[in-house]
Amino acid sequence: MNFTEYRRAVHFLESLNNIRDPKPLALEWMPKKSEVLIKTLKINLQQFKFIHIAGTSGKGSVAAMTHNMLASSGQRVGSIYSPHTTTMIERIRVGEKYISPDNFVRLLNHVKPAWEKIYWQDKKLRPSFGAIILAIALLYFQEQQCEYVVLEAFVGGENDVTNIIKRPKVAVITNIGLDHTRTLGKTLAEIARAKAGIIKPGTVVLTTEKNKRLTKIFEERAKRLGARFYRINSQETFHLGMNGSRQNGNANLVAKIGEILKIEPLAIREGIKRTALPCRLEIMQKNPLVILDGAHNPDKIKSTVESLKNFQYKKLFLVFALNENKDEKKIIKTVAPVVDKVFITRHLNGSRACVDLKLMYNLFLVNNRKLKVEVKIDPWAALEKALDEAEKNDLILTTGSFFLAGELRKKWISEEKILKDNSSLIQITN
Repeated sequence: MNFTEYRRAVHFLESLNNIRDPKPLALEWMPKKSEVLIKTLKINLQQFKFIHIAGTSGKGSVAAMTHNMLASSGQRVGSIYSPHTTTMIERIRVGEKYISPDNFVRLLNHVKPAWEKIYWQDKKLRPSFGAIILAIALLYFQEQQCEYVVLEAFVGGENDVTNIIKRPKVAVITNIGLDHTRTLGKTLAEIARAKAGIIKPGTVVLTTEKNKRLTKIFEERAKRLGARFYRINSQETFHLGMNGSRQNGNANLVAKIGEILKIEPLAIREGIKRTALPCRLEIMQKNPLVILDGAHNPDKIKSTVESLKNFQYKKLFLVFALNENKDEKKIIKTVAPVVDKVFITRHLNGSRACVDLKLMYNLFLVNNRKLKVEVKIDPWAALEKALDEAEKNDLILTTGSFFLAGELRKKWISEEKILKDNSSLIQITN
């Protein structure tokens, strides 16, 4: 099967950043760009029932569980995820399948003339990468006659490209942590206000955030807009399909979504049970145990370190990369003490810079003097060296970046296999 056209389409989308404005636009232009594109394409948003999900951590897991819960109840559901791990079609899903490469290319080609039309009318409103992904997804959901759309915010809330929904059925804010501080704000309160932007008049608002100062921000906005607000703190135990110390909390949040949507309890439990996502503490092989994880901010790294207690191993080998806009000091301080050896590397996404390798080298040693540290400029060489050195009772953890984890996942599941199967439930044989 030839995927040349698909790869050309992906390359086109990834290159859009080289069309720049003379002056950087304010962030509030991002949803405006989506709105204009959706209107130009004549997509009627009223045909869908939206569940809009924002937050610092857990968005993808909650989105996937909610999707599977709705599908288990017999609903026709589409969902959007950000980012993808290995290949672009992973961002768009209907039922059990990702959008096919052919449909992705066809719908992108349908969107391109609209982009050009908008550009000539007002180039400040030309659609961004995220706006185009959103448009492709909604066009596909429309063709597939989806009733529900589970919409994971890309970055933030108020000024996110997905924030064009006038009244979602449910607005979900998982939690608040320090991430994307350059765009969302440098304090937790500023970030909370940005995420709260998805709260709309008359909707139901759910959060698992525990900080009362932050939940007050959500509650006050909900009250002002006539929205019903719930903070989820239930501790019911669910049979989970994903590893992770906080997934049961995510499941309780999804169960409340199901209750609000009047989903049968059996479908709620079944949807949660059969949810799996790439690169969320994903076990790729045993002897040695290899786990891929996309944790890339302090909150997620803390959760990953907590989750390691659920695995049995002798030594921990770390393959690690990090984007430059992250809190590298706090992240490395959290993970360094539990590691025996780290291979510092980078991801291969050319549009996102990584933290300086020598800086990370020094930070790991500052936080664990006994740690063995190597720098490998090639992430594949880092993985192969870890596999070569680890013994059968050891654990190799790849984390710090979805781009890194998604790239190295190809050792076990190739991009071609994902594109051929367009399946979200690929089984790994150890």
